[in-house]
Amino acid sequence: MSLAIKSPTYDLPAETLRGFCAQLNERGRQTAIVSFAAETREKLTFHELWQAIKSVSAGLLKDGLQKGDKVILLAANSTHLIISALAVIEAGGVCVPVDSQSDDEALKHILKDSGAKRLFVDEKGLQRYERLGRSKKLELVRLDDPAQWRHMQAKAKEEGHQLDANDEAVLFYTSGTTGPPKGVPLTHGNIVTQLDAVLKMKLVRPTDRILLPLPLFHVYPFVIGLLVPLSLGVPVILPKSVTGPDIVKATKEGEATLLVSVPRLLRAMYSAIEAKARANNISGTTFDIATRVSGFFRGLNLNLGHMLFKPVHKQFPKLRLLACGGAILEPELAHNLMALGWDIAVGYGLTETSPLLTIRLPENRDIESVGKPVPGVQLRLQKVEELSEDNANSPDSQASDENLTEVQAKGPNIFSGYHNLPEKTAECFTQDGWFKTGDIGYVKHGNLHVAGRINIMMKSEGGKKIQPEEVEKKYSDDPAIREIGVLENKQKLVALVVPNLKSVGKDGTRDKIAEVIRKKSESIPSYYRVVDFALTRELLPRTNLGKIRRQELAERYEKAKKDEAANKGAISGAKTELSSQDKAILEEPVAKACWDWLQEKFPDAGLTFDKSPQLDLNIDSLEWLNLTLEMHERFGAALSEEAIARIDTVRDLLNEVVNASRSGDANSSLFEHPEKLLDDSQKKWLKPLNPIMFSIAYVLYWCNYFLMRLAFRVSAEGAERIPEGQVVFTPNHASYLDAFALCSVLSFDELRKTQFAGWAGIALANPFNAFMYRLVQAIPIEAKRSLISSLALAVAVLKKGRNLVWFPEGERTLTGDLLPFKSGVGMLLHNVPVKVVPVFISGTREALPPGAFFPNFSKITVVFGKAVQPKTLARSGSGNSEPERIAKSLHDRVDKLKIDTLSHPD
Repeated sequence: MSLAIKSPTYDLPAETLRGFCAQLNERGRQTAIVSFAAETREKLTFHELWQAIKSVSAGLLKDGLQKGDKVILLAANSTHLIISALAVIEAGGVCVPVDSQSDDEALKHILKDSGAKRLFVDEKGLQRYERLGRSKKLELVRLDDPAQWRHMQAKAKEEGHQLDANDEAVLFYTSGTTGPPKGVPLTHGNIVTQLDAVLKMKLVRPTDRILLPLPLFHVYPFVIGLLVPLSLGVPVILPKSVTGPDIVKATKEGEATLLVSVPRLLRAMYSAIEAKARANNISGTTFDIATRVSGFFRGLNLNLGHMLFKPVHKQFPKLRLLACGGAILEPELAHNLMALGWDIAVGYGLTETSPLLTIRLPENRDIESVGKPVPGVQLRLQKVEELSEDNANSPDSQASDENLTEVQAKGPNIFSGYHNLPEKTAECFTQDGWFKTGDIGYVKHGNLHVAGRINIMMKSEGGKKIQPEEVEKKYSDDPAIREIGVLENKQKLVALVVPNLKSVGKDGTRDKIAEVIRKKSESIPSYYRVVDFALTRELLPRTNLGKIRRQELAERYEKAKKDEAANKGAISGAKTELSSQDKAILEEPVAKACWDWLQEKFPDAGLTFDKSPQLDLNIDSLEWLNLTLEMHERFGAALSEEAIARIDTVRDLLNEVVNASRSGDANSSLFEHPEKLLDDSQKKWLKPLNPIMFSIAYVLYWCNYFLMRLAFRVSAEGAERIPEGQVVFTPNHASYLDAFALCSVLSFDELRKTQFAGWAGIALANPFNAFMYRLVQAIPIEAKRSLISSLALAVAVLKKGRNLVWFPEGERTLTGDLLPFKSGVGMLLHNVPVKVVPVFISGTREALPPGAFFPNFSKITVVFGKAVQPKTLARSGSGNSEPERIAKSLHDRVDKLKIDTLSHPD
């Protein structure tokens, strides 16, 4: 007995993709493609796109392309790749888009299995092909070589080969999660009917602009991300790479309204937003509250996200819809993204189904489902045959009474069989012609829910059927576990675990992970429990869409167990002395700042210049999105995809950061034109006080003056050492009274031309605090979140000729001991050489110690040291770089003031 789900019927179109291509010209001068490069962007109108397709198609026909000839495209997304793919189809050939990052065996298999005679490549694709030793002789065309690109074009003199709906148009190769890649040929009819079905869903609006960061060697971005918008006359925007800054830039400057994505990309995107929001406890709490409030109202069909998360939407000003496919989107992630204010659409299908079988439209609130069938598709649920009768009568077994059902499909978008694999083709169709998706599914609230894959289903010792993803979800929510892959070993459930070193540290890692697994196992059913595990530093093998390559886990697991037995799996790191070359790298301020930041971000990694970001710091290919966003914000360094590909060690990373900051003129902009790096909300802190605020500030000054003098008997020593002209005051920080004490010993005229650097967590906590910060002319500093913008504020103050009060410890001491000075003050004084006045404030900690609310009215003394030039500090200090030496020398001078003051009390 089967359960069928039918979609609305419609008249099937008879056109081929040649008809689709011809319609492009009708759009005329409308923008078809916007492609972002390093410093430029390329625009192509629909007319220009059509002319280029016709020219390349004519060139292929002139070169002897026959109907059905396969042409491999081994290149990254570009306008030339799109033109080439559509030109091959227009001429009557079959385009074969391939991932240049495929392993050697997979690539050799594709080259041989496809029977292709031509190979279109870019530089990286050519390198991959040549690395194989040109195992098969193919006619090569360089898409990124202007001369070759011109040579392959010709004037269209005749039409291409006669085509009908049953002719092959594209040959995709599956990513092979359980075996070698299989060729999936899709016909003109498969794709055209899919286009027509998606257009009938009215998901894409005529006014939309589609951001396509996904590679075109997958059917989902090829059909849904490229062909669907072009068929509607909607522009497609190609970012330079999948790194954070490039996606943000393309979204903002390209005015994208719809993002074509996969769950892993959306997870990285949300993680970056969340990490930025949690820069401090106050903003983190605010983010949590706003998310809950917005999520609640989304359930009532009210979208408050754009109002509650304005800073997020400034980065993505026109973005309205996130279209997700390629894998199942976690309901929690979908809920969080909706709470931020975006609509979510989810597509489900396979390469074999061109690709969509169902769509969950934004108005469908069943976020655990994959929605309803697209027009023309029929679905049915058939009971899954028992995998094994072993242990069927075990007390723990539920196999005998389970009703697992497989999703099966029928429709004009479904392929007719695998390339050169008749046996596999026979296996994937039922006798009555239904395609077996291999997915376990069920229907709830009229929507299809997908529960996992049949071919990766495991059985517990008790006979219970288990999806590995279900087990992985049970354990992976613990912060100690970075990644986990579950597999069967000797009829037991075991796991390959990548630990999160930032959470568990480098010592006793296995014991800590074992404790996590033990505690998790206590709260889950027995048949989900992992009985053994192995640790690895290597990230789990995944496809480009983020799915674990299950066939590789067993070998990885065995290797990890052997390494543990041989004591090679210890995850540790040792500090080493820096070479002269490495010290030279740290002479660059941006490199030193990045090095300090990496040490704070990965405190337990035993960071050295030779550490691998991928293996030792657990940064995978998509995790670079988070990292590049943060690095761009902190250091003004936008790492390109090519730069990231060159990074094998931390040393490489620092060099690339330096190069990127130089090429982007980040340092020169910071120290020569700091206000260019500030947004409007930051620039307001630099504005002079208006008359009303000035009057209030004047009254507050005298209130503070008399209060501090009477209650704490504040006095100043060495005030005569303050020179005429501009200075930077660098006091210690032992109490919240420090700034009040310093203000009380400076004249009002001195304070008028002085600004204080203060913690942004206080300044931005509420409107009252922000107003008080403006009155005392403070600038909010959040060094942990954005070193560049914080330094830019300070530089802008000095560029305006004002004095600056900078607390170089960066935080309040809890013990009374002088903390090490942060590198920020060294970078500031190294690049803006203003005289420095060391300051030691004595007695504030006794007057108001950490944690106290009511003060003790004890005496406070503010001691000013002798003014000194930054170059003098650099000569006398110790450290690997000049900024470090300045900070260390300044620390020593404040410390000496402390010793002298405490050794000669009044």
